Amino acid sequence: MKTINLNVKSLLAAILIITTCFKSASANTGTVNHKATFGVQENDLQSYINKNVIYPESLLETNATVDVQVRFVVDRNGRVKNAQIVSTEVENSDVTLSEDQLELFREAVLQVVKDMPLWSPASVNGVNVPSMYRLPVKFEIR
Repeated sequence: MKTINLNVKSLLAAILIITTCFKSASANTGTVNHKATFGVQENDLQSYINKNVIYPESLLETNATVDVQVRFVVDRNGRVKNAQIVSTEVENSDVTLSEDQLELFREAVLQVVKDMPLWSPASVNGVNVPSMYRLPVKFEIR
């Protein structure tokens, strides 16, 4: 077994690759005129996730590539609510992780989503409405 003697936080920031892609739906009927947005620039959400999600330290040696899908609601005030894990998959066919190990990845994603700052909420005809998002987060060591 190898021993890892590195500054884990800086190592993790360098090796964790997060991919995000949103699917949104308004909780109300009608056409969403303005989708909920995070930050000012298009890549602000990606930057936030990359900065705050940390690959579970105890699982570094597994070299597992794990996809965690989370969905949540951005309410009419821009707060993130009802974050739930939709799925968790290990991409490496040669890596087997226990449910307890997978839970570490899920917890990392849920914590960061729950701690998100306010979003700019979706709107329909100028009225803020809740909207649902689905966010895939990929943990990968390169």
